[in-house]
Amino acid sequence: MDEIKILFVIILVWLLGTISSYFHWKKVNGKLSELKQNFTGYLGTGISKVNFFRKVMVIIVADFDGKITDCQYLYGWTTFSNFRQKSELVGCGVDSVLEKANGDKFYDALKLSLNKIQEQRG
Repeated sequence: MDEIKILFVIILVWLLGTISSYFHWKKVNGKLSELKQNFTGYLGTGISKVNFFRKVMVIIVADFDGKITDCQYLYGWTTFSNFRQKSELVGCGVDSVLEKANGDKFYDALKLSLNKIQEQRG
């Protein structure tokens, strides 16, 4: 009887993790779709580890002139965290933003995102 209870708990934990992951990626894909529909220019995303337990996802939108028009990040302890605006980078140039963001804890994700925009710009 104890084996059945243990198996039930394991299945319940697995099911909750699966449902949580589904809603997390649904939120991420929804945000990407929203940004793709509402901008003209380039879009870059970057994901990096901030520490042993946490990752960050950064989405940068730039216009055709290379100015950042939107910068959002997803960072939290749970899958229920929301995207937040990183407004200090809005208006900066794609080429010069890494100098301004030097020392930022999201620096690696910003760099990946900006590299994707640079590749699109050619």
